[in-house]
Amino acid sequence: MTPKQTWYTKTRQRGFLNLLWLFILFALVVTYLNIDVRGIVDSPEVQQGGSEVKKISKTIWQALKSILMPIWENYLSKPVLYFWNNIFIDFIWEGFKNIQSKTP
Repeated sequence: MTPKQTWYTKTRQRGFLNLLWLFILFALVVTYLNIDVRGIVDSPEVQQGGSEVKKISKTIWQALKSILMPIWENYLSKPVLYFWNNIFIDFIWEGFKNIQSKTP
């Protein structure tokens, strides 16, 4: 492990490679067993399940929106937008100018 490479980044890199190997293994097994993945995805049962998930997600989003929008409009928008426009953007802009001035 190099000094700049932490345990977390090393584990994360291995996790990505493991996920890649798992996907390749899954593709080989599906190919070997002649499983029609497109047929499964296009089946009416899966399509109906997908539409149910979409409907439930939309209902949850509407409920959250009806709860969170008044909180945003009445309490959070002014301080968050002040922080964003007057503090955070200036901080990012100064960092960008410093980087730009250091490049040849």
